[in-house]
Amino acid sequence: MASEDWDGGEERVHPQRWRRVISDPDHRRLLPRYHLHDAVVGFFDHRSFISFSGRGRFVGPSLPFLPDCGELRLLDICNGLLLCRRRRLSDPRRFDYLVANPATEQWIVLPESGWTHKEQIARLGFDPVVSSSHFHVFEFELVEHSAMGMSGDHDGNVVAVEIYSSETGVWIHRNNGWGCIIRTLDIWRSVFFKGMLHLITMDDVVAVVDVEGNSWRTIPMPETFVDPYYGVDDGFINVSQDCLCFVNTDRDDLYKLLVWVLEDYSSDQWTLKHTVSHLHLFGTDKQHFGYDYKVVSIHPKRNIIFLVSLNDGIFISYEMDSREVHYICELGDILTRHYLPYVPLYSESLANEARREGIPPPDDNLTDDLLVEVLSRVPYKTLCRLKCVCWRWRRVISHPDSDHRLPRYHLHGAIAGFFDHYDVRFADVSTAAGAGAGGRPLFLDPSLHFLPRCRALDLLDSCNGLLLCRCWRISDYRRRFDYLVVNHATRQWVVLPESARSDKRQIAYLGFDPAVSSSHFHAFELVEKNPANADGEADDGELDATIDALEIYSSETGVWSHKDIGWGHQIGVLDDWRSVFFNGMLHLITMGYVVAVVDVEGNSWRTIPMPQTLDDPDCSVDDGFVDLSQGRLYFVNTDRYDLYNSLSVWVLQDYSSDQWTLKHTVSHLHLFGRRRKDFGHDY
Repeated sequence: MASEDWDGGEERVHPQRWRRVISDPDHRRLLPRYHLHDAVVGFFDHRSFISFSGRGRFVGPSLPFLPDCGELRLLDICNGLLLCRRRRLSDPRRFDYLVANPATEQWIVLPESGWTHKEQIARLGFDPVVSSSHFHVFEFELVEHSAMGMSGDHDGNVVAVEIYSSETGVWIHRNNGWGCIIRTLDIWRSVFFKGMLHLITMDDVVAVVDVEGNSWRTIPMPETFVDPYYGVDDGFINVSQDCLCFVNTDRDDLYKLLVWVLEDYSSDQWTLKHTVSHLHLFGTDKQHFGYDYKVVSIHPKRNIIFLVSLNDGIFISYEMDSREVHYICELGDILTRHYLPYVPLYSESLANEARREGIPPPDDNLTDDLLVEVLSRVPYKTLCRLKCVCWRWRRVISHPDSDHRLPRYHLHGAIAGFFDHYDVRFADVSTAAGAGAGGRPLFLDPSLHFLPRCRALDLLDSCNGLLLCRCWRISDYRRRFDYLVVNHATRQWVVLPESARSDKRQIAYLGFDPAVSSSHFHAFELVEKNPANADGEADDGELDATIDALEIYSSETGVWSHKDIGWGHQIGVLDDWRSVFFNGMLHLITMGYVVAVVDVEGNSWRTIPMPQTLDDPDCSVDDGFVDLSQGRLYFVNTDRYDLYNSLSVWVLQDYSSDQWTLKHTVSHLHLFGRRRKDFGHDY
C-alpha cells in the first residue's frame, strides 16, 4: 500500500481488516496518509480553500456537512481540526462553537461557555500524537469588548480565559495568570505545542498557557523585534522540526526577514537560524512585513517558509537551505490577512468513544430489514457517508434489494435542484421534491470549490448526475481551456485531453447513461463555422452557430474522434438550448425545425421533425424544449395558432417513427394568471 499513489482514507471504507491495518499507529511511517502530516496541502481563509496540489479533495469553508446556521466563521485550525463559530438561526445574537474534521466530515458542537453573546478571541489546541480523540478550546475574555464583535485591527486586554476539554465536556474559568497586561489581535497566529497554547501579543512577548490553565509563561520575543505600525503584524510563530520558531523583520533593517528558533524550550534564548532580504524574496526591497506580505506557515519537517505576497497576489515558498524561491499558485480575488494552513486528518478524531472501548454497537440487535427501515429516513448525502460506518452498513446500503427503499433511489425519480448555466448557482428544490429530510439541501455548494483553480469556470451541461465544465487556464496567456467532467455528489472529476480546439469556445454537450455504464461517458463538441473567441464573441457577430463537424470524446478510449456532419443539411443551434441523451444518442434542438440526433460513435445520424404546431419563433423566443420522461422523448412549445395563450406537450410514443402525439395542452392563463406570455422570452 505504501507504494501506491492514492489519497488515503478512501480505501478505509472497505474490509474491517484494511481499516484496522491502515489505522494502526505502528504503520504511521509507512502509509501515505502519514506523508500528508509532513506537508501543508493548502490554506483556508474565511471564504475559500486554496489547494497547493490542484486536486480538490477538501471541502470549502462553507463546510456543507455541518448543520444549518445563520452565519459560520472559521476561527482556527490545529492539526487537521477546525474551530468555527456559528450563529444560531433561532437567535442570531447568540452563537455556538463547533470543532470539525473536513477530511472525515465529523463535527461536534461545544456546550455554552457563558460568553455566547459576545465574540471573544478563541483558539484550538489538538495534538493527535497525544490523543487522537481529545482537544481543547481556549476562549479569551477581553476588557471593553463590544457585543457587536471586534474588527480585525482592534486590540483587547486579556483578563481571563475559558478552557474547554473534550475529555471532560466542560469549560473551566481561569483568571489571567501571566502577571502582566497581555494584548492580542483576533487575526494573529497562535500555535499549540507541548500541550501549551502560544499566542503572539502586542507586548513583546509570546504568551503561553497550558490546557488546565495552571501553567502560565511569557517568552520574550527576539531582541531584534521592531515595534509595528498600523497594519503590520507583530511577528509569526509556528513549530518546525519540534522547535518553536519566530519570524519577523530586523529592528535595524526592516527589509530583511529573520527566522529565530527556540532550541531549548525551557529557556528564553532565541537562536538566529536564517536571514533573507526582501529583494531576494520579492525582487524589491520595499516590502513591509504583515502589510505587503505575510508569512503563513513553516514546513513542520523541513526548512521551508510559506509566504503570500499581497501585492502580487501569489503564494510562494522559500527554501532556507538552498535559498530558492518557488512560485506555488495565484490567489486570484482571494486577498485577506488571515490564512490558516491545513493538513488533513483522516483518523476518527471526533468519533464516539464507546465504539473504541469495545461496547457493541446498538444496531447489532437490528435485522437487515429493520436497519434498512431506519436508514430510509436519512437524507441521501448522509446515507452515502453512512456506508463508511462499518462493513455491515455498507453491505446493506449497497444491496440491490434495498434499491427502492433507500433515499438515494428516490432521487432517481425526482429533481433535487437546478444549476444556473451562467453564474454557476444552484437552486435547491429538494423540499418540494421530497428528496431531503427536514428540507435541508442535498448537495454541496455549487461553486465546485474542490476543482482545480482556474481563471473562470463555465458550466456547460448536466447529464444524469455528471456536469460538463469549461475551465479557463490561469497560466496560459493565450486564453486556452480544459473540459472537465465532474460528479458533484462524490467530488470526483476528470480533465479531458485537448480536443485541438481549446482556444475557441465551441458548443459542447455531455452524454452519460448510468444504466449502460456507471463509469463511461461521452462529450460532444460541435465544430462551428464561426466559433466564439476567448471573450465569448462570435467572429461574425451572430449568436447562432452552424455546425460543420463534431468532435466526440469517449472516456473508455480516452481519445477524441472527428466526424463530419451526416445530417445531410446544415444544422444551426444556440449555446443555451436544451439537449438530451437518450438511447445512446444525443438529441439537439435546432433552428431548422428538427431535433438533430447523433450517436456516440458518430456513425448514426438522424433528424426528427418538430411537431406541426411549431411556429417560426421570434429572435428572442426558444425553438422548443426537448427532454426525457417515462422512457420517451418529449417536446414542449406553443401552438402555431395560439402562440401567446397555450403550451403544448408532445410525446414520441414510437421512437423509430417521426410521429409526435399531443399529450397535453395548458393555457397561459392557467399557468401564470395572464394570457400574453411568450415562450422562451417571458418564461
